[in-house]
Amino acid sequence: MTLPNFLVIGSPKCATTAICSHLDAHPQICFSKPKETFYFCWEKFHDRGLDWYRSCFAHHASEPAIGEGTTLYSCIETFPLMLGRITETLDNPKIVFCVRQPFERMQSYFIEMRSQGQTMKTFAEDLHANTEYVDGSMYGRTYDAYASAFGADRIHCVFYDDFKADAAASMSRLFAFLDVDPGFVPDAIGGRIYGSAGKREDRPLVNLFRRYLPGFDAIRNAAPGSLRSAAKKYLKTPIEGPPEWDDASYAWAAEQVSADVRRFLEQHNRHDLITPWLESPSASN
Repeated sequence: MTLPNFLVIGSPKCATTAICSHLDAHPQICFSKPKETFYFCWEKFHDRGLDWYRSCFAHHASEPAIGEGTTLYSCIETFPLMLGRITETLDNPKIVFCVRQPFERMQSYFIEMRSQGQTMKTFAEDLHANTEYVDGSMYGRTYDAYASAFGADRIHCVFYDDFKADAAASMSRLFAFLDVDPGFVPDAIGGRIYGSAGKREDRPLVNLFRRYLPGFDAIRNAAPGSLRSAAKKYLKTPIEGPPEWDDASYAWAAEQVSADVRRFLEQHNRHDLITPWLESPSASN
């Protein structure tokens, strides 16, 4: 069994799910099952060993491009052993790095965390408690680390703005980077970007069960899908819009990431994005 020759490293909430779905549709690409293996970042998966990781590509059938897409691979400070593990395990892989307006990304990531029951904190509290908000938005630092490990010519950046405006063109450039047919057009191209609209979060009573009932999530996940679907309207409530930035939280986040993001955009000659990316957003998808 083989190992991947490219990685989609995130960042989280930068259209990576849609991009990986289009990659998986290409007949010359073998994509991991599951899409996110978390092998290089999360200990519980890395401890399963290299044979387990190889098994995620057991369906490989001579496709020239083999990849996986774990968005947390962009969080190099949160997972300090991760990049070393990648360099030790993979033979000079190509890197696909997806980036987005950093403050919108943080808002969208908070909605994702709430929808998964990963946090019961407010947006302001979670910004400080979870390093993945800032770490996943330090695009310059992440790019430089992977460029140092594999070379800048091995990294392809997908800008969320470009993908949202013209997904087909963005994917064609990405296919060309991966040395597969750039003329292939996935059936779902131009469709839904898996955003935050319509996300639901657990009701307060469910969060109390999670906090005080050991194994609650495992029990809920083991229930039949039809039962979980029927119970959703009683257990979850819609998330109404993106979280709002208060002045102090925005100032703190901007202090952490703005200089790095500006340097990254200048490095990639995306001066058109500097102003819209470094101002406080009023909405997030």
